[in-house]
Amino acid sequence: MTRRRRVDFPGAWHHVMGRGARREAIFRDEGDCVLFLDCVAATVTRFALAVHAFALMPNHYHLLVRSVRGNLSRSMQNLLSSFVLGLNRRHKWDGPVFRGRFRNQRVDESDHLKTLLPYIHLNPVRAGLVPTPERALWSSCQAYVGLATRPDWLSCDLLLSLYGGVGNLVAHTRCLREGSMQWPSDFDLDRGVFKGWDGVPLDYDGKRRLRQANLDQVRARIMGIAQADWENICQRRMGPGGNPMLRFAVWALREGTDLRQWEIARLVGCKASHVAVLLNRLGHKGDTPKVRGWMSEFRQQEAAE
Repeated sequence: MTRRRRVDFPGAWHHVMGRGARREAIFRDEGDCVLFLDCVAATVTRFALAVHAFALMPNHYHLLVRSVRGNLSRSMQNLLSSFVLGLNRRHKWDGPVFRGRFRNQRVDESDHLKTLLPYIHLNPVRAGLVPTPERALWSSCQAYVGLATRPDWLSCDLLLSLYGGVGNLVAHTRCLREGSMQWPSDFDLDRGVFKGWDGVPLDYDGKRRLRQANLDQVRARIMGIAQADWENICQRRMGPGGNPMLRFAVWALREGTDLRQWEIARLVGCKASHVAVLLNRLGHKGDTPKVRGWMSEFRQQEAAE
């Protein structure tokens, strides 16, 4: 049976969850938690994943994220594979850490976010780990309420604006914790999902077209920086150094889109194995000053959007 394709598109919000294999502990000490959050930070930088809330429990995690480029699967694959590699090395383990793929539910920006933020922050309380969410060390709650320094990769302002400030968020969360306010009737508190919601927006076809629009934009940016048309950029050259524009294009397509290596290869007219070699070489040895300059300009233009 083919597995169901995840609903994702640029700007989509997701509640992401993952549980340890055999329900065993994933985060056994502070070092494991730090490692996971370091992997989150690296994924935010590489894939432009926006992280708005998190909670790390002994045997599972919760993330509230926005898939800026519509690349949730690749982002989470990078995050979790990096974490598992580091965790296995740290504890001298071997084998799977998580129970299958990560779970996610695409959530509606207008209706669901104000429910999910307190739900995620109250997870340690409901598990009996702490008396109040503000006491949890490994969640985003302390950063939201000003008890801890906010990491650069954690985005809090948007959800705080939905509540009208920290005070309202704290009061709302307290009411839910004490039972003076009820959770929405369509929210399954045990599973952390909204019932009867398939996550497919009415304009999903339009959202999918944003992926192509983003690709067109990245290609135009590559041609503008390299000052060449696409045919010359993709031209294979023999001899020392080859075609620096091709190396830059492969890197920029990897950096600025959610294309897989075989898709990049098809776009530039080479083999997927060649793309893999180029990316690996760039990652370990860097490139010429000219190509590094193009890379820097590409990053600056992306950041300025």
